[in-house]
Amino acid sequence: MKYLQSFSNFGSTLDLVAPGSQIITCGLDNTYKTVSGTSVSAPFVSAAASIILSFNNYNSEELKQVLKTTCKI
Repeated sequence: MKYLQSFSNFGSTLDLVAPGSQIITCGLDNTYKTVSGTSVSAPFVSAAASIILSFNNYNSEELKQVLKTTCKI
């Protein structure tokens, strides 16, 4: 089930989106916590870009095109 958060951008002008709500992450004292926001969605895109770059030395425009054309709608 997909939820649109109040802090989310949406519409046909977006090329790429990432999950940013109710993300489980590490907390203090060996605990886990649930967080939301754009600061927790950015690492998903960074990780995807890093994985792509580990296979090929794309320039920034090529990387952007790979990310855009392989997004799941």
